[in-house]
Amino acid sequence: MPPPRVLLVQPAQWPRALLRAELEEAGLDAVGAPSLVAALDVEPVEPERGPVRAILVDQDALSDPLWRTWIHALRARHPNARVLLLARRLPPPPPGPWDAVLRRPVAVGELAAALRHAVGR
Repeated sequence: MPPPRVLLVQPAQWPRALLRAELEEAGLDAVGAPSLVAALDVEPVEPERGPVRAILVDQDALSDPLWRTWIHALRARHPNARVLLLARRLPPPPPGPWDAVLRRPVAVGELAAALRHAVGR
């Protein structure tokens, strides 16, 4: 059985790549997208891959004025996925359909642990 997939929505490529590597080392399948719109292209079901079970959204990806529309569309596309927000330290995170909020500063290992927990591993 393939491992569950984690979708990382982070505009910055290097942090996204680093977290993907950490998650893959932990036995999860991670896929990245630079924006919420790009994340909508991730298929809910792909041959030989597990389902998307967690979505990490970096607060920096919420710059689009329509982000609430996109996040609800993303939740509808992956209805069984838990959605975690990686929030800035200040100001308070925006209200949204978050299952959990992680506040910066946070280490890559802590993010990976939170995502493993979100998918039940």
